[in-house]
Amino acid sequence: MIDAKTYSLYPDYRALFYLENEGNQEVIFDAQFKFPEFTHGLDMALDEFNTVAPLPDVVDAYYAKDGKPISESPLYDPATPYANRDPRLNATYTVIGSMYKGAVVKEGQYPRTGYGQKKYTIYKDDIKPAVIQPSGQSELNYIILRYADVLLMYAEAQNEATGPGTLIKDALHLIRARAGMPDIPDGLSQDGLRKEIRHERRIELAGEGAYYFDVRRWKTAETELNKEINNYKGQRIDTRRFNPSRDYIWPVPSVAIQENPQLEQNPQYGK
Repeated sequence: MIDAKTYSLYPDYRALFYLENEGNQEVIFDAQFKFPEFTHGLDMALDEFNTVAPLPDVVDAYYAKDGKPISESPLYDPATPYANRDPRLNATYTVIGSMYKGAVVKEGQYPRTGYGQKKYTIYKDDIKPAVIQPSGQSELNYIILRYADVLLMYAEAQNEATGPGTLIKDALHLIRARAGMPDIPDGLSQDGLRKEIRHERRIELAGEGAYYFDVRRWKTAETELNKEINNYKGQRIDTRRFNPSRDYIWPVPSVAIQENPQLEQNPQYGK
């Protein structure tokens, strides 16, 4: 697919998800919607109701604009935590002080965790909508696979198979250059490059439903998912629990076992 050059990155990361840019050159496979026959309610769930909300953990994971983690970058200032950050942060999530729907995002506007999600809503940053999209009436297509994901899968597979190489860096360069971020450092070991690739997957595909499956595939879910869930003020709002002896394998549906008694259930379920 890469060699065929059938697909390429859409030049604007934020506009990649605009309604008018559906089916652009980056989209490989999407779930398609059309008003009024086949619609969804993500506009309300992600924005007005804030029922699906990003956690501070992922917001903090975005590097500073110099390509360094905020714990290491001299560009990061805790007094203005969202300044000088990877531009994909403001392109993906609403943060206090940023522009969204033609107004400045205020404290308390997204009460669940302090943040909301822009991806998969029809709203833009600098335009105040004439009306709020009614629940269940959005027709924005949901992208299931896009070319950036292919580049990241390629980089990950190549690194695991052969270690660092020029082709991996070329693939990552395309993604980071589109985002306005510097290239990954030279001279990284296989482990160092693995860390950067995994970081890049988390940031590039944030809010697209990939990370949960990635941490299960990487066998890091017991670290990533066993933690308290806090809001942006550090107040605990929930606790996650992931049992590595059970949860890496999903249960066999009871209906399937009823239909075929030879099937065996994951022994950790039901305990």
